[in-house]
Amino acid sequence: MSSDGFSSIHSHAATFQLISNLDDWFRLYWDYRIGSPTPKYDRMDKSYSILYATIQSLANSKQLRIKRFAGFTGLGYECKWHHEIQLLDQHGQVADTIIGSIMEHDIHYGAADMILVKGVILPAFDDDTMVRLTLVLPSEFPNVPEFRTDDGYPLLCNYRLHCGRYYVVWIKIDREYITDEFVTEEMRQEKVRRHTMSQCKIFKEELMMNRWSPKRVEQLLLAGYDIEDM
Repeated sequence: MSSDGFSSIHSHAATFQLISNLDDWFRLYWDYRIGSPTPKYDRMDKSYSILYATIQSLANSKQLRIKRFAGFTGLGYECKWHHEIQLLDQHGQVADTIIGSIMEHDIHYGAADMILVKGVILPAFDDDTMVRLTLVLPSEFPNVPEFRTDDGYPLLCNYRLHCGRYYVVWIKIDREYITDEFVTEEMRQEKVRRHTMSQCKIFKEELMMNRWSPKRVEQLLLAGYDIEDM
């Protein structure tokens, strides 16, 4: 690594807004940075190292919240698998929310794609409270310095993150900061049943209001109908 490369990444880190522990960020960055004699691949490696160090550093400082969603999104069979990722500032307030998705057309039912969001969560053996999570990422990130290259360009997922038509990075995070929302076929059926009942209730109320309106009841009584025959 040239001295220019070293100074540029340190200058870049000085602009960060979310990272509360720069020493931790630098440790993660230099641990992951491999480098390449080919300029194109070296830039890609640098971008990936910035991204990994940023996400892992936020997780280390408890500034990352993740919701894993897998299942049915509507009353039909529309499915979606995604990670909703909250980025917190140094005061614990939500600075941004990003969604990393595996869309329905990317899914091969029963294949590893589904497991990627729903099931891949492993113990971190050096700490009982921590787990290793395969995090599905969006293809574009917020416009903050942490998610830009050291020369100021938007940080996009690159070839080292690519897995099919979505992007992943492996992080270590406290299990407490991961929540789950898994919608099964049984839950979808119950949702359909409740929706059907609520729709029927609306029609029933409208029908009762129409059939038992005071004006109509009065007309039938004057016509000689008994109340039990209406």
